[in-house]
Amino acid sequence: SLFLRRQALPLGIGELKSEEFNILQERMLLTVNDTTNPGVGIAAPQVGVSRRMIAVQRFDLPDEPFGIYINPVITHYSDSLVLGGEGCLSIPDVEGMVRRSLEITLRYSDPEDYLSETGDSLKVKTETIRGFTAVIFQHEVDHLNGILFTDKMVGPLPETEK
Repeated sequence: SLFLRRQALPLGIGELKSEEFNILQERMLLTVNDTTNPGVGIAAPQVGVSRRMIAVQRFDLPDEPFGIYINPVITHYSDSLVLGGEGCLSIPDVEGMVRRSLEITLRYSDPEDYLSETGDSLKVKTETIRGFTAVIFQHEVDHLNGILFTDKMVGPLPETEK
């Protein structure tokens, strides 16, 4: 879809106060947790909304929760890479091998911070993320930049991984 090739627009404070924001969060989490086709991450453009918002399952945290990340930007990619299989909820029945950094530094805003405080600006956080969770973040942030995993595929999944 050409829509998935667009640069997503930043989310502003006014949008976080809106009912549309709550609906967007719900739609994203319902889609990524659909029992017929579950995923580990999703970006707002995948549900038809061109905004810089992702939901990622945090395999690196206790109980592996999904987190919502507003205006995420990866500010550092490690030189250490891993080659692994990827698929995408937006491209059914396609899987392939993609090379990703093992560690990233992510800058983002947490909607919970804004909703629990008063003010007119989004608090920005920075976090270093490693391993499989870092791979998920890279895949989802790519969606916000109009990049699909197929653009980075270096080959098909080996038969042993299908």
